[in-house]
Amino acid sequence: MAAYRRDLLQMLEYLRENLGVADPLRVTRNDLRAYFGALLREGYARRSLQRKLSAARRFYRYLHKLGLIQVNPTQGLPTPKPGQTLPKVLPQGLIRQLLDFWEPQDPKGKRDRAILELMYSCGLRASEVIGLRMEDLDLERGELRVRGKGAKERMVPIGEEAIRALEDYLTVRSRFNPRTDHLFLNFRGTPLSRKGLWFLVTQIFRGAAGFRVHPHVLRHSFATHLLDRGADLRAIQELLGHSSLGTTQIYTRVSLKRLRELYDRTHPRARLDPAEGGRSSP
Repeated sequence: MAAYRRDLLQMLEYLRENLGVADPLRVTRNDLRAYFGALLREGYARRSLQRKLSAARRFYRYLHKLGLIQVNPTQGLPTPKPGQTLPKVLPQGLIRQLLDFWEPQDPKGKRDRAILELMYSCGLRASEVIGLRMEDLDLERGELRVRGKGAKERMVPIGEEAIRALEDYLTVRSRFNPRTDHLFLNFRGTPLSRKGLWFLVTQIFRGAAGFRVHPHVLRHSFATHLLDRGADLRAIQELLGHSSLGTTQIYTRVSLKRLRELYDRTHPRARLDPAEGGRSSP
């Protein structure tokens, strides 16, 4: 019982101090996601996380039973998964090498290049790519309207290289015999499917990255490369369409890992020199 009480007090203190939610009756599922995400990043053991989640569930089930809350914020809340693997990211040089020297002449190639440029330029999900319509594209202003999860819309900027690739594709889009106003089509004139998009991306990067590249890898690469070059985390959150900053923060872990690898590889005193039993020399 004492552990249960401590867990609840810790949770309520975090919500009050970090999220400004002082009233337990006004806590939302997103608030709890942020809290358990913070515990996960701090390295709490699986057993501790499960106990803290159990305490929260018992507490809010009790409040719901008393009629003090209409919605139980712990309902549907997944158990945090310790040891979360970091997302795989493509090297900037690999993407640059592929896109800078790829000048397709056929309609399919122009479409595929436009898709890759747009995904990397805007950090789009696979579902967002295949759902794009012609009216969502404003090349003159360099903007794209994206329909994300939960039917939430956001406006994102399009880079100049992506604009050029899209303009090139639009000159041949009619060759796909359009039967819909979706932006990206297959040769039946219907919207490109999720399966078709996955196949397209995996085939283009086949054997180039050392791992299987799927559409979400381009989204991970977009976010990580922005962060590497000094972009603000909240700006990246907006671009990705994340409802919680906690979701975006995983990319800080990716960048720190990359910085650590760079430091270990380049700093003259980063590691012991095994041949001499001491620090490596410049």
